[in-house]
Amino acid sequence: MQSVLEGRRCVIADDVRSSREVLGRWLQEFGLITSCESDGESAWESIQQDECDLVITDIEMPGMSGLELLRNMRSDSNSRVQDLPAIVITSLLDEQVASVVQDFGGTTLVLKPLSKSVLYEVVGCVLGDLPVEPVYTSFQSDQEASGISPSLRYLVDRARASDTR
Repeated sequence: MQSVLEGRRCVIADDVRSSREVLGRWLQEFGLITSCESDGESAWESIQQDECDLVITDIEMPGMSGLELLRNMRSDSNSRVQDLPAIVITSLLDEQVASVVQDFGGTTLVLKPLSKSVLYEVVGCVLGDLPVEPVYTSFQSDQEASGISPSLRYLVDRARASDTR
């Protein structure tokens, strides 16, 4: 699998510094070149400026959310940007999050907390053009998710209503 990943470029968008750093370190260990951004706007600029092979984005970020970033990518005039695989990561406990990510064009969803082995599997599948599961981890909580949460509803409505490009 290392040969599939070696030298490929990944843009990471997460507002939590420790998450960005861990993801960046793991991806570099897998052989990828990483660009770590603290918000969707910076990630969007990075995607437009430099060719990359993969985007990993959190959903909840100040400024441009991960859903808005996905919307921008999928509606871009450049087919290279439109077709970029996007792994979405989140800690939102919401039964609708997977379908929302799919609706916005995310390639797959990985629920936090992240594990190095799951990340390696997901990235390997996405960049190796292998089939990828829609969701890579399950809710690891006794709390039941029911309906769409107010947080996710707000992010969806904001992403559908705004044009941040």
